[in-house]
Amino acid sequence: TPEIKKTNSFGKCKILFVGGYYYPNVNGFKWFVEKVLPLIKVDCEIVLVGNHMDLLKDEFKDDNRIIVHGRVEDSPYYERATLVIGPIFEGAGMKVKTAEALSYGKVFIGTDESLIGYKELAGSLLGKSIFVCNNEIEFADAIKVLLYECLLPMYSFRSILASSYFYYNFFLKNYSIEAATAKFKTLLE
Repeated sequence: TPEIKKTNSFGKCKILFVGGYYYPNVNGFKWFVEKVLPLIKVDCEIVLVGNHMDLLKDEFKDDNRIIVHGRVEDSPYYERATLVIGPIFEGAGMKVKTAEALSYGKVFIGTDESLIGYKELAGSLLGKSIFVCNNEIEFADAIKVLLYECLLPMYSFRSILASSYFYYNFFLKNYSIEAATAKFKTLLE
């Protein structure tokens, strides 16, 4: 495919990564910048937010495509994001960043590790608004398909109310405090 450097049809792509300054998050973000970002030929910004992630500001200060913040209020960053990524290759358990992205109704591109506990429940959403990618080619291809093939505007705008409602209810039913409490009560009875 030809290398096309363009802005997608709905403005600059904002790719969001959320996570605190913790080795799997830092490692995953650096991997994404080093391996995937060079393969993305669309005008984009990579927005990094999370507790103490501003420690990485100097490392990325020369790349105007990377915007680094520390602790922030999640909502505005999720609302402005075109898509959310989870390039996490190590860790344990379910990732809160995945639940947050899904609760905002965002398209999520993540590794098997970042989708532990979610992928099994995603069903028909896999390949539509949840993408499993485990290497740089898969990540770049997923972003390319979403942006160049104009699928992302459909997922992010035309069906945003329906998907937000679905994800919010999915989150409440499976991962909220109330859901956890009900599961514990069932186990203790």
